[in-house]
Amino acid sequence: MTSVPRNRGPRALPPLRGRGPSAPRRSAAPAGGVGPDGGARVLRRAGGELLVAGSGQRAADRSSATHIPPRQPAAVRDAHPAEAARRRASGPRAVSDGGTTGHLPGMADPVPTADPFPRQRVRLGREGDHELELAHVDVGHGDPIVFLHGNPTSSYLWRNVLPHVRDLGRCIAPDLIGMGESSRLPHPGPGSYSFGRHAEVLASFLEEIEVTERVVLVGSEWGSALAFDWARKHPGAVRGIAFMEPVVQPVIWADVPEDTKGLYQQLRGPDGEQRGLQEDPVVEELLPASVLRGLPAGTLDRYRRPYREPADRWPTLEWVRQLPIDNSPPDVHDAVDRAGQWMARSEVPKLFVDTGAAVPRSYRMRRVVRRWPALTEVTLPAGRLVAEDAPDELGRALAGWIPTLA
Repeated sequence: MTSVPRNRGPRALPPLRGRGPSAPRRSAAPAGGVGPDGGARVLRRAGGELLVAGSGQRAADRSSATHIPPRQPAAVRDAHPAEAARRRASGPRAVSDGGTTGHLPGMADPVPTADPFPRQRVRLGREGDHELELAHVDVGHGDPIVFLHGNPTSSYLWRNVLPHVRDLGRCIAPDLIGMGESSRLPHPGPGSYSFGRHAEVLASFLEEIEVTERVVLVGSEWGSALAFDWARKHPGAVRGIAFMEPVVQPVIWADVPEDTKGLYQQLRGPDGEQRGLQEDPVVEELLPASVLRGLPAGTLDRYRRPYREPADRWPTLEWVRQLPIDNSPPDVHDAVDRAGQWMARSEVPKLFVDTGAAVPRSYRMRRVVRRWPALTEVTLPAGRLVAEDAPDELGRALAGWIPTLA
């Protein structure tokens, strides 16, 4: 780790709420992924225009409606049909927990676990006797491209995406406070790692490293919600927003997917701290289930590393409790609602990275997003963690979209 010196001294962070190097490029392919025949996949853009990914050509969209029609109900699309058939015939593949998982066609194999990017550290102030620092990747030059992870991941999520875009700008990928290699908050408890707290620390970090204009934001899961929130508060600073598995509006329990509802109810209930802190189910259960191809043992261990002790698991537990369900927590409900309404009005260019029918969607997310203006959409063969399932396809989609921004 290296510390980043700054001309001004560390600032005090807002008080706690509640109680408490160059990587080799991998094989090139058209931006935005590939279609069933191995050619470029079309990115759908609301507003009557289609961008043919990787070709630089545009095709007229005969429909004048801004709503993007649903895609074919295929779980995945084969990038290379012959190779995909061979993989299907080879049967299940071993995964890190000793079980097996079916391998999706069209997925390159394997996804490297190595992370070639060193972390820097920025001091943001003190919390009592504790110095708070945010660890982050900072590579490339030019206009900033900020990558924001979700729960329970870290900047490690973007290790295989950054090589595709590092020549397009200054790529910055922080570890959110309490996550990855960033500092932990002292004396954590309920409410310590709130959405508001994460948003405040992120804003302080971006100001400290002088990310103030012509910013492209790339968010995964809760990282998308933080991106929407920051963009709403700094509308003149944003060139574009790319997002996947986004948190776009408050929800009710009926909207929560059945495969996660039971665990969410446990973690948000009276015994949630015992379950969430002692057993670490967010890392051990939700995380592997979010990756269709299965997580290699080395990758899963990297994600486990920050949460070895129960006290270190407060961020992963609190993120589950922060999802605004049935108006709880009310402050997050309001923040997510305000950001979603801003996104629905803003003409800032948007890239929605969808994952097709392979991942069941909750709370009418697609319908909400597809009404947003200035939207481009690309579908990739992936689960909830697109950067783990399809990092090269995601990187090429971003590399094709970012140069189109003003």
